[in-house]
Amino acid sequence: VLEHGQQASPATALRRIWCCFEEAVVLLGHVGEKRLDIAAVKQGKAELLTDGLLEEDKRKGGLVAQTRREASFPSSVVMSGLNVHIFDAEASNPVDKNRILNSLAGRDLDKHLDPEQPIYEKVDNLLAARFGVAIMRQALQQVDRLSESDKRTYTEIMRRTLNQEAANLDFQSCERLTDSSIRMFCEMLPPTLQKLEVSFLNCPGLSKLAGLGSGLAMLENLDTVSIDFTNCTNLTSISEISQSLEGKQVKTLMLDLTGCKNLGSLSLPKDAANCREMAKFNLCCTNCTSLTSVDLQCIAKMTKLQKLRLDFSGCWSLHTDVWFSALSKYCNPNIDVAFHHADGSEVKWARITSDK
Repeated sequence: VLEHGQQASPATALRRIWCCFEEAVVLLGHVGEKRLDIAAVKQGKAELLTDGLLEEDKRKGGLVAQTRREASFPSSVVMSGLNVHIFDAEASNPVDKNRILNSLAGRDLDKHLDPEQPIYEKVDNLLAARFGVAIMRQALQQVDRLSESDKRTYTEIMRRTLNQEAANLDFQSCERLTDSSIRMFCEMLPPTLQKLEVSFLNCPGLSKLAGLGSGLAMLENLDTVSIDFTNCTNLTSISEISQSLEGKQVKTLMLDLTGCKNLGSLSLPKDAANCREMAKFNLCCTNCTSLTSVDLQCIAKMTKLQKLRLDFSGCWSLHTDVWFSALSKYCNPNIDVAFHHADGSEVKWARITSDK
């Protein structure tokens, strides 16, 4: 399905019954899985959001090239897609509209329309969700250009249509992602979320995580957190993440901070209540060259820990004496630890157990 839109008005394909019908049968799975590409014209230039990589993207660097190509796409064009009401769609021939809507509802084609048929709301939600996901990366990178009304509409719809228990979101190489973007991102997360996996790999615009911390703090049922901050080179602290986990019994925590060269210190929750249910803990700080101190006192309180992985390889400034002794307090976890001494020598441990 290819959408053509004008920036000045809602895209035609979102207002016409035949276009909505074609999109609906795809999203309902009636014709197999199809891709959704969205095209628009901005200042006389064609802009395109693609459901996957173009051949040109593959030649120029893959996802990074795609993200840069799509960065200028006018999100306002498909904001109208978030409020599609198929029952109100237009048709040149009223008979066509009548028959299309009845066909979707499984009714006799020439019956009078019944606006209460549940299929219409289902189609509206499917369209909103699909368009919302399609523009997510662009919307978050252009957050400062969106009106408050558009932001509110977008976050409310995504909060309703995203998986209510588990979210796996990829913002890899979104170079224009900012701290404001993260606040909007958190506002669209369902409050019932239990599992969050998100990648901010190669997002140099991130420097503070206050918005992310306050957003995670609101997710009371969260028990699995996996966040990739690889090469977020302006990130200086993750204390907000640590604070957001206070009061939660997280079972799995995975943080990848590889290449965060401005990260100076690192600490995790010390409250035993936050740690006692932890079964899997993975912390990767490879090549965090400014990292000088790490407070991992919490690991001694992880009495149910089954698997631990710590990687401080390339952290030349790290003083290991503060947390080194804490490793001996584990109760039989599977351990995979790597770090460098000040003299440059590397230390690796694997599957170490202790009865202390």
